[in-house]
Amino acid sequence: RWVSVDPGRVQRFARWVSLRQVLAALFLLALFTGTAMSQYVVAQIQGDASSEAPVRVRGLAVQGHERLSASRVAAASGLAPGMLASEIDTAKVAAALNAHEMIRSATVAALPHGKLILRVEEREPVAIVRAPEVEGGGYVLRLVDTTGTPFARAQANDWSRLPRLRSATVLPTDQADPQLLSALSLAALIRQTNGSDREAREIELP
Repeated sequence: RWVSVDPGRVQRFARWVSLRQVLAALFLLALFTGTAMSQYVVAQIQGDASSEAPVRVRGLAVQGHERLSASRVAAASGLAPGMLASEIDTAKVAAALNAHEMIRSATVAALPHGKLILRVEEREPVAIVRAPEVEGGGYVLRLVDTTGTPFARAQANDWSRLPRLRSATVLPTDQADPQLLSALSLAALIRQTNGSDREAREIELP
């Protein structure tokens, strides 16, 4: 049996089928392109992260040192070129510097690109005290700061330029002593009176 077909309907149906095919193709293309781009972006980010080298210590700047050399301050800090900057605790570094017998206070500042600044304030020696190291033992010469606190051992050049004090008893290191502080006041008074500290170099502590 023959069926009559409208040519216009056939053309409209063909156009509808073609349009759906085109839309499906465009959807698949967009999906593929988006997946490829996301994979590229993730790979690029991962590549950038893996190529970033860790920051290491490249230099130390020492400020405020006088008696101590910059190398001795750096050695006391425990820092060294090549250490990972991310593993450095500036508070611990400052504590290590403060533990040095010649340093009164210290601060540490971390700068970009692996550089650090070590700022120290040294103790100022104003006299030398000769006292037993232990009861009944030999004598040791130590520097005394402005607070009457004995700290580091005296050097040969300190003996000729600083007033000398004597104590018959052991003096604790890093602890202010009232008798030492009184002796320092007496040495300063003698120096002002005589214009020299020569006569104040053998002050005996009570």
